[in-house]
Amino acid sequence: MSKKRSIGNKVANAKTTPGDEPGDKARKESLDERFPIVGLGSSAGGLEALQSFFSEVSEDSAMAYIVLVHLPPKLPSMMPELLQ
Repeated sequence: MSKKRSIGNKVANAKTTPGDEPGDKARKESLDERFPIVGLGSSAGGLEALQSFFSEVSEDSAMAYIVLVHLPPKLPSMMPELLQ
C-alpha cells in the first residue's frame, strides 16, 4: 500500500504493509481477544428449551450468552435463578 507521509514540510511516498501503522499491534491483540456472543430468545414457555441448551454447553465455551425472554410486564419471573 502506498501512503503519503509528512516529513517536516515535505511529503514523501512510503510503502507500508499491514502491521506497520501505529496502533496495529494493539488492534491485532484486541482482535485476538475477541469471543463470540450468542443471542437466544424465547417466550415465557421456553424455559425447558433454554435449560436443555445450556446443559449441553461446555463451561469453557469462551462464548457470551445473551438470553431474551418475552414475559408479561407485571408478572414476576424466576427465570434468571432457574437458568443458573
